[in-house]
Amino acid sequence: MPQWGAGNTRAIEARMRKKLDKDKKQKELEEKKLEEYWRDDDKKVQAKIQRKVINTYIIISLKFYKKF
Repeated sequence: MPQWGAGNTRAIEARMRKKLDKDKKQKELEEKKLEEYWRDDDKKVQAKIQRKVINTYIIISLKFYKKF
């Protein structure tokens, strides 16, 4: 005959532990994806700033050389 007390409680605890582990892994995966997204976004912003700096430098250089 099955024991309805302790065995049932252990099974419930095991299911809850499994669900918590799954949720924890899912959260870590989401955080990793967000971190990669922001890293890529930072790279895009840095590239944009670098292009602006280079374009500004070229414009200033052209204005300077037009004087001569």
